[in-house]
Amino acid sequence: MNLKKFSLFSLFVLLLIVVSCENEESPLSVNKRPMQLLGEVDPTTRVSGSSWDEEDQIGVFGKESNLSLNEGLLENLNNQLFSTTGDGVFKSSEIIYYPKGKKIDLIAYYPYQEGVSDFNYKVNLQDQSILSNLDLLYADNVKGISDESGIRPTLQFNRQLARITLTVYPERREGVLKPEKIQKIELEGLPTLADFSLETGEFSNVNQVQSVTLYPSSVDKHLLVEAMILPGSDLSQAKIVITTKEGLVYPFHLKMQGKLSALEKGKNYTFTLELSGTKGEKEEEPTPTNGGFTEWPDVRNSEFVNAEIAVNYLSTSTRSSGKIRNYTVYYDTYYKLSHWVAYPLHPYYTKKNVSRTDKWGYDPAFPSKDQPNLSSAWADYNKLKYDRGHQIASADRVCSKEANIQTFYYTNMTAQKAELNQKKWNDLEVQVRRWSDRANRGYDTLFVVTGAIIPTPPEKIEWAKDKSGGLAAIPTSYYKVLMQKKDGKAYTIGFEMENKAAPNALMSYEKTVAELEKKTGFTFFPSLKKEEKEVIDRSFWGNY
Repeated sequence: MNLKKFSLFSLFVLLLIVVSCENEESPLSVNKRPMQLLGEVDPTTRVSGSSWDEEDQIGVFGKESNLSLNEGLLENLNNQLFSTTGDGVFKSSEIIYYPKGKKIDLIAYYPYQEGVSDFNYKVNLQDQSILSNLDLLYADNVKGISDESGIRPTLQFNRQLARITLTVYPERREGVLKPEKIQKIELEGLPTLADFSLETGEFSNVNQVQSVTLYPSSVDKHLLVEAMILPGSDLSQAKIVITTKEGLVYPFHLKMQGKLSALEKGKNYTFTLELSGTKGEKEEEPTPTNGGFTEWPDVRNSEFVNAEIAVNYLSTSTRSSGKIRNYTVYYDTYYKLSHWVAYPLHPYYTKKNVSRTDKWGYDPAFPSKDQPNLSSAWADYNKLKYDRGHQIASADRVCSKEANIQTFYYTNMTAQKAELNQKKWNDLEVQVRRWSDRANRGYDTLFVVTGAIIPTPPEKIEWAKDKSGGLAAIPTSYYKVLMQKKDGKAYTIGFEMENKAAPNALMSYEKTVAELEKKTGFTFFPSLKKEEKEVIDRSFWGNY
């Protein structure tokens, strides 16, 4: 009995000892410091000012001090979400403690993004409807903190994007301009995608130049329009296009407003625009019956019954068709060439972001059986010396790989004498690009039609053989017609060269657009008056 009592008592004491031993760690847990963060924003950076909104979320990475994120990443601070009630104090949903005895650095960003890979934040500026969702903030100032640090760390956030602010007034600033009067406002010519390194705070993989819709708000009697822009973007390539409910289009080249070209992060660039002057320009949806885009010839009276218009687009959004047009062909499946290729030419297209691709291939707009096989040179090249001559030059489309690849479609090729293609015709292409570069200096976009003329009965057509033995008509001559506006006035010029060596000065091959209309049977730039196509204004085109 006494032994039993002793045994029960001994067991009770033993349990107390065990429990006491297990609880010896409790004071350490009580002394662990949970992590809370303060977030401060540069007053000039955040869209909504320097204060935080309720439920704003940031992502936080932690690493051991003096190590990279790859080397010293803390598992419990790997893109950890912290949120605030609006007071600037950020907490995580789960309690996170400082690692004991280690000094750490913190890197944070806003707005929070799931699935950050390789410490690269994906920037996408294509949807500008809610600017606060785009306003990238970054903080890397918190360094060397530990569980012994006596103060709550403060993250000092700074904006990583640039911003433009447009004030848009009605004509002569008379009356009231309301958003209801505007169909759309678009920003064109700037990149919209990039990677932002949370390790270095630098941008990379900047790409996808496309049109972006902007959203106006009403302020007093005018409109206020804002947009977030990637820093380093070349403002000289940018254009604001405002389309009214009446269908009038007002283009504004932002560099003309007297600002710097390259945008800097954290800065706001302001512009004042007025819907006045030429009342804009209407551009209808393209159809063969109404002349189509500005550069399209009118083909309603064309004698080429097997020819068809097709537009090559770039996979980027715009205001009408959902894509930016690259160029248009009037391709003939019988003669296996394009009678003309029409395209806008602007520094947006010719800014060299890529090199020549040499990706020769079939145009997906037409069956391959209806195109010459030009994966290699024309047959008997060594004897006949016919190049695979571009109508729209490769160098006219170096803004992106996609744009350049499309210039190597077989529908853009003809059998062009090498001595012409590589010499005088190339000189002409270079000169045309010089004229297009003026779009950054107050001139409008240059519109170009390049064409190939084939013999008409009773003249005999000669044929070139492709790699597969198929035949394509050999042009007897080539032409270019150009139109460019300045201050609302249109200026035109044309050129024609026979398909052989052209030894004379470039100016000797000039033709008026009216002369080339008569020779080809096409109506070029059908929106222009006849008189505007009958003269070459030397003060505009200069001596070259």
